[in-house]
Amino acid sequence: ADLSAEPSTRFVDIINQQVAPDKPVTSEQIYVGAMYLVSDQVNSFGGRFPVEEHQRIAELLIDSPVLVGHRKDHLPIARNFHAELVDRDNQNWVKSYFYWLRSVDSADILKANIEGGIYKECSIAFTYNLPECSICGHDIRLCEHEPFSTYPTAAGPAVCSRCLCAHLPTA
Repeated sequence: ADLSAEPSTRFVDIINQQVAPDKPVTSEQIYVGAMYLVSDQVNSFGGRFPVEEHQRIAELLIDSPVLVGHRKDHLPIARNFHAELVDRDNQNWVKSYFYWLRSVDSADILKANIEGGIYKECSIAFTYNLPECSICGHDIRLCEHEPFSTYPTAAGPAVCSRCLCAHLPTA
């Protein structure tokens, strides 16, 4: 995302509506960034977020904090205010937009590190009810299948993964 330009009126309106800060923000007060959070591809831990769940994930992201390293003992550095479903390199992704105030300590350092490619990875913190096996549909902690292993199925060989949002809570 181009962080040098002032955020559009559309983004400011979304922030003021979705996050509803005590004092509405203006485009001159904030920086806006974007990050790709989850896709429907198998990740490095053998988990996968099915595309059918992407809309619900996007909804749950609104007004959630952006933390460094999942550290809940530190204050957030930014806040998610909008998320959308996008195609990136022929893969389905959830893209989240976040903002932070220009006037806080280290705001320009955060901006520079994002623009300079130092901060470019992200991870979503979430809970799920059941890590479902993509092969048999049962709890993967109890079935015989292993993530990243290939198994024969009726549709042909398939790589096992953990479907992490198959039973995503609605609240």
